Amino acid sequence: QPRFVGENYWTSERRFLFLMINPGAGSGSAADQKMRMELHEFQSGILDLPHLLVNQREHMRGWGNGKFLSYLSRIGCHIDDIALLNVAWCASEGDQYPTPMLTSCFERHTRAAIHALQPTHLIACGRKAQHHAKKSGIKFIQSPHYAARHNIDFEAIRRDTEQPGSVSSSTKSVISSNIAHNPD
Repeated sequence: QPRFVGENYWTSERRFLFLMINPGAGSGSAADQKMRMELHEFQSGILDLPHLLVNQREHMRGWGNGKFLSYLSRIGCHIDDIALLNVAWCASEGDQYPTPMLTSCFERHTRAAIHALQPTHLIACGRKAQHHAKKSGIKFIQSPHYAARHNIDFEAIRRDTEQPGSVSSSTKSVISSNIAHNPD
């Protein structure tokens, strides 16, 4: 499944690539059904990639009941300057992602995609994404998943995005705390 690349990503001074674990199976809502239909239209050649990306951007408004866009804003990112990538490129029933599957997806697809997207900032969201980000060979910023159930230190993440590839000690401590309570 292709993931979102913002319209200004390639011309932005700061290209933020968010690595997450999976696209999610969705809740079966009308919006999820519409997005699934558009993915099938893209696969069959009815819908082209630029239109799919515009539609994905619109769909993101509902992610986590608005938590995703709020997360971006609070860490100083704009949706048009980001790209999204998942370790696993397809949703699975029940959102089950065994380690061998994630490793296979990363080695077959994700590693090369990270390098092709040439991010100035790689932000790995959640413990499993961080585990695979280490394998990319690119320095990355650790972050909880945008829908983390515990406090996210947005300021620490924002500070880290101001210096490409560096992770501050404040973010590391916050991440360690959040990961202990929220593994994904």
